[in-house]
Amino acid sequence: MPNCSEHDCRSLPCLRYLAAAILAAALMASVLGCGVAEYRSRVESRVQEMATASEFVGLYGAQRLGEKPVSVRVPQVFTSPPLVPGAEVAEEGALPEEVRVQPGVIDLPGLTYTYEEFVADAEGGRIPYYLHVGAVDATERRFRDPTTRWVRQIESRLPAQPAAWEKVECETPEGRVVVWQRLRAEGEQPFLYENPEGRRRAVNLPGILDIYYRIEGDWAVTLVWRVPSSIAPHVGLEKWAPMVAGTVNVTEQPEPGATPTP
Repeated sequence: MPNCSEHDCRSLPCLRYLAAAILAAALMASVLGCGVAEYRSRVESRVQEMATASEFVGLYGAQRLGEKPVSVRVPQVFTSPPLVPGAEVAEEGALPEEVRVQPGVIDLPGLTYTYEEFVADAEGGRIPYYLHVGAVDATERRFRDPTTRWVRQIESRLPAQPAAWEKVECETPEGRVVVWQRLRAEGEQPFLYENPEGRRRAVNLPGILDIYYRIEGDWAVTLVWRVPSSIAPHVGLEKWAPMVAGTVNVTEQPEPGATPTP
C-alpha cells in the first residue's frame, strides 16, 4: 500500500489508491442503502398485511360449500349453523320455511347455505336478515350466465328503481384485490318476522337486496344479502359484504382418478 501522507498524496500510485478506496466506499454505501430500502419495504409490507388481516378477525374460518371446491368466511354475527335447502333445522325438527332459505326476489341456482340472524325490535320481536351463498359449475353445458335474468326479475319484483350491475373491488385477507360484479336494489321483500311470543310469520318489509357475483376458475359464486332497511345500520352491511366477498376461495379439483395430495 502506498504511503499517502499529506506530502506525497499527489503521487500517481496514491491517487489510484484513493480513487479505489472512494469507489469501494461508494459501492458499499450503495449496497447498504439498497439493503436498508429493501428491509424497510419488507417491514412496511408486513405491517400492511397485518393491518389488513386484522380487519378480518370478525369472520369465522373458511367454510367449504358442501362438496364444492369453494369456501367462504362469514361474519361471527351469524351465531347459528346455516340453513340448508331441503334439510331440517336440527333444533326445530322441521324444514325451514322457503322465505327463510330462498332469496325470494331472484332465483339462485346452486344455493348451498343461508345464514340467518336477528335484530330485536322495540316491541320485543326479532327482525331477520340473511346471507345466501351459492356456487355452480360454470363449465356445465346447462350453465347460463344469470346476470341479465336477475336484472329482469328485480325490475319486475322491485319496480321502484332500475337495476344495474357495477364492478367493485374487494380486498382479500392477503391484501390482494379481486373484482366482483355487484347489484343493489331496494324495495318490499318477504321476511319471516318473529313476534315476542316466538311465533313466526312472513311479512313484507322494505329491504335491501345486495348481490355479489363472480366467476372464479370454473365456478360462478354468488353472495346475496337481504336486510330490512330498518335494521341495516345495525347490521354493518357496508362493512361485511365486500369483506366476505374478498374471502371467497376456489380450489382446483383433482382430475378423475387422480390421487389426492396429502
